[in-house]
Amino acid sequence: VEIGGEIRARGVNEIDFVWRIGIERPEIGKREIQRRIKLNNIAMATSGDYRSFFEEDGKRYSHTISPFNGLPVTHDLASVTVLHPSTAWADALATAFLVMGKDSAYALAEKHNYAVMFLQRTENGAKESYTDIFAEYLLE
Repeated sequence: VEIGGEIRARGVNEIDFVWRIGIERPEIGKREIQRRIKLNNIAMATSGDYRSFFEEDGKRYSHTISPFNGLPVTHDLASVTVLHPSTAWADALATAFLVMGKDSAYALAEKHNYAVMFLQRTENGAKESYTDIFAEYLLE
């Protein structure tokens, strides 16, 4: 079941494989897959700023507003994907981690054993990192 960017999968597909889901590469104007993961009886949510933003004077402003200062998020974290048994928690954590920035979010995710993938903007494309538990869901 997919509802507006969040997805929950259970069981297997029509050829008896666990569901395989693509995580989008955070590139403007493109729709390419960064990674494929397997989902079974778990939810996935991704929050990112690569579709809803504006740039002014060479600075990117996200549509996501930080509750810390009331301003748009401006760091280099482009996308956060969270896997969790609860779709609502996956969605909430993905957004919170995006607001927090990679270093703080990664530390919190590891502390609580959350399955999380981070994609940061670099000059050479997306830099990928993920928590140890997220690696269990990777394909390829």
